Amino acid sequence: MPNQKPKRISSQQYWILSAMMLATFMLNIEITAINLIITPLAHSLHIALGNTQWLIICYLLGLAIFITAAGKLGDMFGHQQIFKIGLICFIFASLLGGISNSLWMLLTARLLQGFGCALMYPNIMAISINAFSESKHGMVIGLISSVIGLGIAAGAPLGGLLVSVASWRWVFLVNVPVSLFVLAIAYYYFPKPRPSQIKNNKFDYYGFVLLALTIITLICAIENAKAQHSQLIWIISLFIISAVCASIFIYYENRQSNPLIATKLLQNPVLAMALTTRFLGNFTFYIVLFLFGLYFQQALGYSSLMSSLLFLPLTLCLGILSPLAGFIIDKAGSKKPTLLGLLLFIVAYYGFMHFTSHTSLTILLLFFALPGIAYSLVSPGALSMALQAVNNKDRGVVSGIFYTVSVVSGILGIATTSVVLHHYQQLGVQQALFHALPVVMMICLGLISLNFIMLLVSRNKNLTLQPLRQS
Repeated sequence: MPNQKPKRISSQQYWILSAMMLATFMLNIEITAINLIITPLAHSLHIALGNTQWLIICYLLGLAIFITAAGKLGDMFGHQQIFKIGLICFIFASLLGGISNSLWMLLTARLLQGFGCALMYPNIMAISINAFSESKHGMVIGLISSVIGLGIAAGAPLGGLLVSVASWRWVFLVNVPVSLFVLAIAYYYFPKPRPSQIKNNKFDYYGFVLLALTIITLICAIENAKAQHSQLIWIISLFIISAVCASIFIYYENRQSNPLIATKLLQNPVLAMALTTRFLGNFTFYIVLFLFGLYFQQALGYSSLMSSLLFLPLTLCLGILSPLAGFIIDKAGSKKPTLLGLLLFIVAYYGFMHFTSHTSLTILLLFFALPGIAYSLVSPGALSMALQAVNNKDRGVVSGIFYTVSVVSGILGIATTSVVLHHYQQLGVQQALFHALPVVMMICLGLISLNFIMLLVSRNKNLTLQPLRQS
Protein backbone atom coordinates (compact mmCIF):
# COMPACT_ATOMS: atom_id res chain seq x y z
CA MET A 1 0.00 0.00 0.00
CA PRO A 2 1.31 3.50 -0.75
CA ASN A 3 0.93 4.82 2.83
CA GLN A 4 2.38 1.72 4.46
CA LYS A 5 5.29 2.57 6.76
CA PRO A 6 8.53 0.64 6.27
CA LYS A 7 9.13 -2.02 8.88
CA ARG A 8 11.57 -1.19 11.61
CA ILE A 9 14.67 -3.30 12.10
CA SER A 10 13.94 -6.00 14.66
CA SER A 11 16.19 -6.86 17.59
CA GLN A 12 17.19 -10.12 15.90
CA GLN A 13 18.11 -8.32 12.66
CA TYR A 14 20.10 -5.73 14.61
CA TRP A 15 22.17 -8.39 16.38
CA ILE A 16 22.74 -10.44 13.22
CA LEU A 17 23.92 -7.40 11.24
CA SER A 18 26.05 -6.16 14.16
CA ALA A 19 27.72 -9.58 14.46
CA MET A 20 28.39 -9.74 10.71
CA MET A 21 29.85 -6.23 10.69
CA LEU A 22 32.07 -6.99 13.69
CA ALA A 23 33.29 -10.23 12.08
CA THR A 24 33.95 -8.42 8.79
CA PHE A 25 35.90 -5.68 10.55
CA MET A 26 38.02 -8.20 12.44
CA LEU A 27 38.81 -10.30 9.34
CA ASN A 28 39.90 -7.29 7.30
CA ILE A 29 42.04 -5.87 10.09
CA GLU A 30 44.12 -9.05 9.93
CA ILE A 31 44.95 -8.35 6.28
CA THR A 32 46.84 -5.11 6.98
CA ALA A 33 47.53 -5.02 10.74
CA ILE A 34 50.63 -7.10 10.06
CA ASN A 35 52.18 -4.25 8.03
CA LEU A 36 53.18 -2.11 11.03
CA ILE A 37 54.22 -5.00 13.31
CA ILE A 38 56.64 -6.67 10.89
CA THR A 39 59.76 -4.93 12.25
CA PRO A 40 59.21 -5.70 15.98
CA LEU A 41 57.88 -9.16 15.12
CA ALA A 42 60.94 -10.00 13.01
CA HIS A 43 63.24 -8.77 15.78
CA SER A 44 61.40 -10.77 18.45
CA LEU A 45 61.43 -14.07 16.53
CA HIS A 46 64.78 -13.47 14.77
CA ILE A 47 63.16 -13.57 11.32
CA ALA A 48 64.97 -12.17 8.29
CA LEU A 49 63.10 -9.16 6.92
CA GLY A 50 63.28 -10.76 3.46
CA ASN A 51 60.92 -13.52 4.65
CA THR A 52 58.34 -11.36 6.37
CA GLN A 53 56.21 -10.68 3.27
CA TRP A 54 54.99 -14.28 3.60
CA LEU A 55 53.18 -13.29 6.78
CA ILE A 56 50.87 -11.24 4.56
CA ILE A 57 50.82 -13.58 1.60
CA CYS A 58 50.02 -16.74 3.66
CA TYR A 59 46.89 -15.15 5.10
CA LEU A 60 45.71 -13.96 1.70
CA LEU A 61 46.68 -17.25 0.07
CA GLY A 62 44.60 -19.31 2.51
CA LEU A 63 41.75 -16.89 1.92
CA ALA A 64 42.04 -16.94 -1.87
CA ILE A 65 42.25 -20.74 -2.22
CA PHE A 66 39.20 -21.58 -0.11
CA ILE A 67 36.86 -18.62 -0.43
CA THR A 68 35.07 -19.73 -3.61
CA ALA A 69 34.65 -23.22 -2.20
CA ALA A 70 33.21 -21.69 0.97
CA GLY A 71 30.58 -19.80 -1.01
CA LYS A 72 29.57 -23.04 -2.71
CA LEU A 73 29.54 -24.95 0.60
CA GLY A 74 27.33 -22.24 2.06
CA ASP A 75 24.85 -22.70 -0.79
CA MET A 76 24.95 -26.47 -0.26
CA PHE A 77 24.90 -26.89 3.52
CA GLY A 78 23.73 -23.55 4.87
CA HIS A 79 25.57 -20.24 5.19
CA GLN A 80 25.22 -20.14 8.97
CA GLN A 81 26.82 -23.54 9.56
CA ILE A 82 29.84 -22.82 7.34
CA PHE A 83 30.27 -19.40 8.98
CA LYS A 84 30.38 -20.94 12.47
CA ILE A 85 32.95 -23.54 11.45
CA GLY A 86 35.14 -20.81 9.96
CA LEU A 87 34.82 -18.68 13.09
CA ILE A 88 35.93 -21.53 15.36
CA CYS A 89 38.93 -22.17 13.09
CA PHE A 90 39.79 -18.46 13.17
CA ILE A 91 39.73 -18.44 16.98
CA PHE A 92 42.17 -21.37 17.14
CA ALA A 93 44.47 -19.82 14.51
CA SER A 94 44.55 -16.44 16.30
CA LEU A 95 45.48 -18.12 19.57
CA LEU A 96 48.22 -20.07 17.79
CA GLY A 97 49.56 -16.87 16.22
CA GLY A 98 49.65 -15.12 19.59
CA ILE A 99 51.80 -17.84 21.20
CA SER A 100 54.03 -18.51 18.15
CA ASN A 101 57.78 -18.73 18.78
CA SER A 102 59.04 -19.42 15.24
CA LEU A 103 58.44 -18.30 11.66
CA TRP A 104 56.91 -21.61 10.59
CA MET A 105 54.53 -21.67 13.55
CA LEU A 106 53.43 -18.13 12.71
CA LEU A 107 53.03 -18.90 8.99
CA THR A 108 50.87 -21.92 9.90
CA ALA A 109 48.71 -19.69 12.08
CA ARG A 110 48.35 -17.13 9.28
CA LEU A 111 47.39 -19.82 6.76
CA LEU A 112 44.77 -21.19 9.18
CA GLN A 113 43.49 -17.67 9.79
CA GLY A 114 43.08 -17.29 6.04
CA PHE A 115 41.22 -20.61 5.86
CA GLY A 116 38.85 -19.63 8.68
CA CYS A 117 38.33 -16.23 7.09
CA ALA A 118 37.55 -17.89 3.75
CA LEU A 119 34.78 -19.98 5.30
CA MET A 120 33.22 -16.88 6.82
CA TYR A 121 33.69 -14.18 4.19
CA PRO A 122 31.24 -15.09 1.39
CA ASN A 123 28.68 -16.33 3.89
CA ILE A 124 28.68 -13.07 5.86
CA MET A 125 27.04 -11.20 3.00
CA ALA A 126 24.58 -14.02 2.29
CA ILE A 127 23.54 -14.19 5.98
CA SER A 128 23.17 -10.41 6.14
CA ILE A 129 21.16 -10.13 2.92
CA ASN A 130 18.85 -13.00 3.85
CA ALA A 131 18.08 -11.43 7.23
CA PHE A 132 16.50 -8.33 5.66
CA SER A 133 13.78 -7.47 3.18
CA GLU A 134 14.64 -6.33 -0.33
CA SER A 135 14.10 -2.66 0.53
CA LYS A 136 16.95 -2.83 3.08
CA HIS A 137 19.49 -4.59 0.87
CA GLY A 138 21.19 -1.38 -0.24
CA MET A 139 21.67 -0.38 3.39
CA VAL A 140 23.09 -3.81 4.27
CA ILE A 141 25.49 -3.81 1.31
CA GLY A 142 26.66 -0.29 2.16
CA LEU A 143 27.28 -1.12 5.82
CA ILE A 144 29.10 -4.41 5.17
CA SER A 145 31.15 -2.89 2.36
CA SER A 146 32.08 0.09 4.51
CA VAL A 147 33.28 -2.19 7.28
CA ILE A 148 35.41 -4.10 4.75
CA GLY A 149 37.23 -0.95 3.73
CA LEU A 150 37.33 0.39 7.28
CA GLY A 151 38.87 -2.84 8.55
CA ILE A 152 41.51 -2.87 5.80
CA ALA A 153 42.36 0.77 6.47
CA ALA A 154 42.23 0.51 10.28
CA GLY A 155 44.50 -2.55 10.37
CA ALA A 156 47.73 -0.58 10.10
CA PRO A 157 46.82 2.11 12.70
CA LEU A 158 45.53 -0.46 15.19
CA GLY A 159 48.53 -2.70 14.60
CA GLY A 160 50.89 0.18 15.26
CA LEU A 161 48.93 1.18 18.38
CA LEU A 162 48.98 -2.35 19.83
CA VAL A 163 52.73 -2.63 19.25
CA SER A 164 53.28 0.72 20.96
CA VAL A 165 51.20 -0.01 24.08
CA ALA A 166 51.53 -3.79 24.38
CA SER A 167 53.12 -6.34 22.02
CA TRP A 168 52.79 -7.61 18.44
CA ARG A 169 51.24 -10.78 19.91
CA TRP A 170 48.10 -8.84 20.81
CA VAL A 171 47.38 -8.25 17.14
CA PHE A 172 46.48 -11.96 17.14
CA LEU A 173 45.23 -12.47 20.69
CA VAL A 174 42.70 -9.63 20.57
CA ASN A 175 40.76 -11.65 17.98
CA VAL A 176 39.93 -14.39 20.50
CA PRO A 177 37.47 -12.52 22.78
CA VAL A 178 35.96 -10.66 19.81
CA SER A 179 35.40 -13.94 17.94
CA LEU A 180 33.88 -15.62 20.99
CA PHE A 181 31.43 -12.71 21.29
CA VAL A 182 30.43 -13.07 17.62
CA LEU A 183 30.07 -16.84 18.06
CA ALA A 184 27.73 -16.34 21.04
CA ILE A 185 25.54 -13.99 18.99
CA ALA A 186 25.50 -16.48 16.10
CA TYR A 187 24.30 -19.35 18.28
CA TYR A 188 21.69 -17.23 20.04
CA TYR A 189 20.26 -15.06 17.25
CA PHE A 190 20.76 -16.94 13.97
CA PRO A 191 17.44 -18.39 12.80
CA LYS A 192 17.33 -22.11 12.28
CA PRO A 193 17.77 -22.88 8.56
CA ARG A 194 14.79 -24.38 6.78
CA PRO A 195 15.42 -27.71 5.02
CA SER A 196 14.48 -26.11 1.69
CA GLN A 197 17.35 -23.64 2.07
CA ILE A 198 20.00 -26.35 2.09
CA LYS A 199 20.99 -27.99 -1.20
CA ASN A 200 23.07 -31.11 -0.68
CA ASN A 201 24.65 -31.17 -4.12
CA LYS A 202 27.92 -32.93 -4.83
CA PHE A 203 30.96 -30.79 -4.15
CA ASP A 204 33.28 -30.15 -7.10
CA TYR A 205 36.58 -31.47 -5.68
CA TYR A 206 38.44 -31.56 -9.00
CA GLY A 207 37.43 -28.00 -9.79
CA PHE A 208 38.61 -26.90 -6.34
CA VAL A 209 42.04 -28.51 -6.83
CA LEU A 210 42.46 -26.97 -10.28
CA LEU A 211 41.50 -23.51 -9.01
CA ALA A 212 43.87 -23.84 -6.03
CA LEU A 213 46.75 -24.85 -8.31
CA THR A 214 46.01 -21.91 -10.60
CA ILE A 215 46.16 -19.43 -7.73
CA ILE A 216 49.20 -20.94 -5.97
CA THR A 217 51.36 -21.18 -9.10
CA LEU A 218 50.39 -17.65 -10.19
CA ILE A 219 51.30 -16.15 -6.81
CA CYS A 220 54.57 -18.10 -6.64
CA ALA A 221 55.48 -16.98 -10.17
CA ILE A 222 54.95 -13.30 -9.36
CA GLU A 223 56.67 -13.56 -5.98
CA ASN A 224 59.71 -15.18 -7.64
CA ALA A 225 59.78 -12.59 -10.42
CA LYS A 226 62.23 -10.57 -8.35
CA ALA A 227 64.70 -13.47 -8.31
CA GLN A 228 67.90 -13.58 -10.34
CA HIS A 229 67.98 -14.49 -14.03
CA SER A 230 69.14 -17.99 -13.09
CA GLN A 231 65.56 -18.74 -12.03
CA LEU A 232 63.96 -17.36 -15.18
CA ILE A 233 63.06 -20.83 -16.52
CA TRP A 234 61.42 -21.72 -13.20
CA ILE A 235 59.40 -18.48 -13.18
CA ILE A 236 58.22 -18.96 -16.78
CA SER A 237 57.31 -22.56 -15.98
CA LEU A 238 55.14 -21.42 -13.06
CA PHE A 239 53.28 -18.95 -15.27
CA ILE A 240 52.72 -21.69 -17.88
CA ILE A 241 51.48 -24.16 -15.25
CA SER A 242 49.09 -21.54 -13.90
CA ALA A 243 47.73 -20.80 -17.39
CA VAL A 244 47.31 -24.51 -18.15
CA CYS A 245 45.51 -25.15 -14.86
CA ALA A 246 43.22 -22.18 -15.51
CA SER A 247 42.39 -23.47 -19.01
CA ILE A 248 41.67 -26.99 -17.76
CA PHE A 249 39.57 -25.52 -14.94
CA ILE A 250 37.39 -23.55 -17.35
CA TYR A 251 37.05 -26.52 -19.72
CA TYR A 252 36.16 -28.86 -16.83
CA GLU A 253 33.69 -26.47 -15.16
CA ASN A 254 31.78 -25.96 -18.41
CA ARG A 255 30.95 -29.67 -18.43
CA GLN A 256 29.85 -30.11 -14.80
CA SER A 257 26.25 -30.19 -13.62
CA ASN A 258 27.25 -28.71 -10.22
CA PRO A 259 30.43 -26.72 -10.90
CA LEU A 260 32.44 -24.89 -8.25
CA ILE A 261 32.06 -21.74 -10.35
CA ALA A 262 29.18 -21.54 -12.78
CA THR A 263 31.22 -20.20 -15.69
CA LYS A 264 28.03 -19.16 -17.48
CA LEU A 265 27.69 -16.46 -14.81
CA LEU A 266 30.96 -14.93 -15.95
CA GLN A 267 29.40 -14.31 -19.37
CA ASN A 268 27.05 -11.80 -17.74
CA PRO A 269 28.38 -8.33 -18.74
CA VAL A 270 27.24 -6.70 -15.50
CA LEU A 271 29.01 -9.32 -13.37
CA ALA A 272 32.11 -9.10 -15.58
CA MET A 273 32.22 -5.32 -15.11
CA ALA A 274 31.71 -5.68 -11.36
CA LEU A 275 34.55 -8.18 -11.05
CA THR A 276 36.85 -6.03 -13.20
CA THR A 277 36.13 -2.98 -11.05
CA ARG A 278 36.67 -4.98 -7.88
CA PHE A 279 39.93 -6.45 -9.15
CA LEU A 280 41.49 -3.15 -10.24
CA GLY A 281 40.16 -1.22 -7.25
CA ASN A 282 41.48 -3.71 -4.73
CA PHE A 283 44.75 -4.21 -6.62
CA THR A 284 45.59 -0.52 -6.32
CA PHE A 285 44.10 -0.01 -2.83
CA TYR A 286 46.18 -2.84 -1.33
CA ILE A 287 49.26 -1.32 -2.95
CA VAL A 288 48.57 1.98 -1.20
CA LEU A 289 48.14 0.30 2.19
CA PHE A 290 51.20 -1.92 1.83
CA LEU A 291 53.53 0.62 0.24
CA PHE A 292 52.69 3.54 2.52
CA GLY A 293 53.03 1.32 5.60
CA LEU A 294 56.70 0.99 4.57
CA TYR A 295 57.04 4.53 3.18
CA PHE A 296 56.01 6.31 6.36
CA GLN A 297 58.39 4.32 8.57
CA GLN A 298 61.41 3.49 6.44
CA ALA A 299 61.45 6.42 3.98
CA LEU A 300 60.14 9.31 6.06
CA GLY A 301 61.41 7.92 9.38
CA TYR A 302 58.16 8.05 11.37
CA SER A 303 57.56 5.71 14.32
CA SER A 304 54.96 2.91 14.25
CA LEU A 305 52.57 5.06 16.29
CA MET A 306 53.04 8.18 14.12
CA SER A 307 52.68 6.08 10.97
CA SER A 308 49.44 4.67 12.31
CA LEU A 309 48.13 8.21 12.89
CA LEU A 310 48.92 9.16 9.28
CA PHE A 311 46.46 6.47 8.16
CA LEU A 312 43.63 8.18 10.07
CA PRO A 313 42.37 10.40 7.20
CA LEU A 314 41.84 7.33 5.04
CA THR A 315 40.33 5.37 7.93
CA LEU A 316 37.98 8.14 9.06
CA CYS A 317 36.72 8.79 5.53
CA LEU A 318 35.91 5.13 5.12
CA GLY A 319 34.18 4.92 8.46
CA ILE A 320 32.11 8.08 8.03
CA LEU A 321 31.23 7.99 4.33
CA SER A 322 30.94 4.30 3.49
CA PRO A 323 27.65 3.66 5.34
CA LEU A 324 26.08 6.39 3.20
CA ALA A 325 27.11 4.63 -0.01
CA GLY A 326 24.38 2.02 0.32
CA PHE A 327 21.69 4.70 0.50
CA ILE A 328 23.24 6.52 -2.48
CA ILE A 329 23.22 3.29 -4.50
CA ASP A 330 19.56 2.71 -3.57
CA LYS A 331 18.73 6.12 -5.06
CA ALA A 332 21.15 6.48 -7.99
CA GLY A 333 22.07 2.89 -8.88
CA SER A 334 25.59 1.45 -8.94
CA LYS A 335 27.20 3.17 -11.91
CA LYS A 336 27.37 6.85 -10.95
CA PRO A 337 28.75 6.38 -7.40
CA THR A 338 31.32 3.90 -8.70
CA LEU A 339 32.44 6.31 -11.43
CA LEU A 340 32.85 9.08 -8.86
CA GLY A 341 34.92 6.76 -6.66
CA LEU A 342 37.17 5.79 -9.58
CA LEU A 343 37.66 9.46 -10.44
CA LEU A 344 38.78 10.18 -6.87
CA PHE A 345 41.21 7.25 -7.09
CA ILE A 346 42.68 8.83 -10.23
CA VAL A 347 43.19 12.18 -8.48
CA ALA A 348 44.79 10.47 -5.46
CA TYR A 349 47.21 8.34 -7.49
CA TYR A 350 48.22 11.32 -9.62
CA GLY A 351 49.01 13.21 -6.44
CA PHE A 352 50.95 10.29 -4.93
CA MET A 353 53.12 10.15 -8.06
CA HIS A 354 54.51 13.57 -7.15
CA PHE A 355 55.15 12.92 -3.46
CA THR A 356 58.72 13.57 -2.29
CA SER A 357 60.51 13.77 1.06
CA HIS A 358 59.72 17.51 1.02
CA THR A 359 55.94 17.11 0.60
CA SER A 360 54.22 18.92 3.47
CA LEU A 361 52.32 16.92 6.05
CA THR A 362 49.14 18.85 5.25
CA ILE A 363 49.23 17.89 1.56
CA LEU A 364 50.05 14.30 2.50
CA LEU A 365 47.04 14.06 4.84
CA LEU A 366 44.68 15.68 2.32
CA PHE A 367 45.64 13.36 -0.51
CA PHE A 368 45.64 10.34 1.79
CA ALA A 369 41.96 10.95 2.54
CA LEU A 370 41.00 10.56 -1.14
CA PRO A 371 41.50 6.74 -1.41
CA GLY A 372 39.26 6.36 1.65
CA ILE A 373 36.46 8.34 0.03
CA ALA A 374 36.99 6.54 -3.27
CA TYR A 375 36.95 3.05 -1.76
CA SER A 376 33.78 3.85 0.19
CA LEU A 377 32.02 4.35 -3.17
CA VAL A 378 33.74 1.77 -5.41
CA SER A 379 33.56 -1.20 -3.03
CA PRO A 380 29.77 -1.24 -2.41
CA GLY A 381 29.18 -0.13 -6.00
CA ALA A 382 31.01 -3.14 -7.42
CA LEU A 383 29.38 -5.49 -4.90
CA SER A 384 25.93 -4.15 -5.75
CA MET A 385 26.63 -4.69 -9.47
CA ALA A 386 27.66 -8.28 -8.79
CA LEU A 387 24.58 -9.11 -6.72
CA GLN A 388 22.24 -7.36 -9.16
CA ALA A 389 23.59 -9.53 -11.95
CA VAL A 390 22.36 -12.85 -10.53
CA ASN A 391 19.36 -14.46 -8.95
CA ASN A 392 19.08 -15.09 -5.20
CA LYS A 393 20.04 -18.76 -5.50
CA ASP A 394 23.43 -17.86 -7.00
CA ARG A 395 24.43 -15.11 -4.58
CA GLY A 396 26.47 -17.40 -2.34
CA VAL A 397 28.73 -18.58 -5.14
CA VAL A 398 28.90 -15.09 -6.66
CA SER A 399 29.96 -13.72 -3.27
CA GLY A 400 32.69 -16.36 -3.25
CA ILE A 401 33.85 -15.35 -6.74
CA PHE A 402 33.70 -11.67 -5.81
CA TYR A 403 35.86 -12.07 -2.71
CA THR A 404 38.23 -14.47 -4.47
CA VAL A 405 38.85 -11.71 -7.00
CA SER A 406 39.27 -9.25 -4.12
CA VAL A 407 41.89 -11.33 -2.33
CA VAL A 408 43.80 -12.46 -5.40
CA SER A 409 44.00 -8.86 -6.62
CA GLY A 410 45.33 -7.83 -3.20
CA ILE A 411 48.02 -10.52 -3.30
CA LEU A 412 49.01 -9.51 -6.83
CA GLY A 413 49.16 -5.86 -5.78
CA ILE A 414 51.50 -6.63 -2.87
CA ALA A 415 53.62 -8.96 -5.02
CA THR A 416 53.87 -6.34 -7.78
CA THR A 417 55.01 -3.73 -5.27
CA SER A 418 57.65 -6.14 -3.93
CA VAL A 419 58.98 -6.69 -7.45
CA VAL A 420 59.31 -2.94 -8.07
CA LEU A 421 61.00 -2.40 -4.69
CA HIS A 422 63.41 -5.23 -5.43
CA HIS A 423 64.40 -3.51 -8.66
CA TYR A 424 65.69 -0.53 -6.64
CA GLN A 425 67.12 -2.49 -3.70
CA GLN A 426 70.74 -1.59 -4.56
CA LEU A 427 69.90 2.03 -3.65
CA GLY A 428 69.08 1.14 -0.05
CA VAL A 429 65.69 0.87 1.63
CA GLN A 430 64.95 4.60 1.86
CA GLN A 431 65.93 5.49 -1.71
CA ALA A 432 64.26 2.34 -3.05
CA LEU A 433 60.96 3.53 -1.56
CA PHE A 434 61.41 7.07 -2.93
CA HIS A 435 62.09 5.70 -6.44
CA ALA A 436 59.43 2.97 -6.34
CA LEU A 437 56.55 5.22 -5.20
CA PRO A 438 56.05 7.16 -8.49
CA VAL A 439 56.50 3.99 -10.58
CA VAL A 440 53.92 2.00 -8.62
CA MET A 441 51.51 4.92 -8.51
CA MET A 442 51.82 5.31 -12.29
CA ILE A 443 50.75 1.68 -12.65
CA CYS A 444 47.78 2.31 -10.34
CA LEU A 445 46.83 5.47 -12.24
CA GLY A 446 46.88 3.69 -15.58
CA LEU A 447 44.77 0.73 -14.40
CA ILE A 448 42.12 2.83 -12.65
CA SER A 449 41.91 5.24 -15.61
CA LEU A 450 41.24 2.25 -17.88
CA ASN A 451 38.56 0.98 -15.49
CA PHE A 452 36.94 4.44 -15.41
CA ILE A 453 36.77 4.61 -19.22
CA MET A 454 35.37 1.05 -19.49
CA LEU A 455 32.59 1.78 -17.02
CA LEU A 456 31.87 5.23 -18.45
CA VAL A 457 31.31 3.99 -22.00
CA SER A 458 29.31 0.95 -20.88
CA ARG A 459 25.69 1.31 -21.94
CA ASN A 460 24.33 -1.73 -20.13
CA LYS A 461 21.13 -0.50 -18.49
CA ASN A 462 21.40 -3.11 -15.71
CA LEU A 463 24.27 -1.12 -14.18
CA THR A 464 21.76 1.44 -12.93
CA LEU A 465 19.29 -0.99 -11.41
CA GLN A 466 18.49 -0.12 -7.80
CA PRO A 467 16.86 -3.14 -6.10
CA LEU A 468 18.35 -6.60 -5.98
CA ARG A 469 16.36 -9.24 -7.81
CA GLN A 470 14.92 -12.04 -5.71
CA SER A 471 13.80 -14.36 -8.50
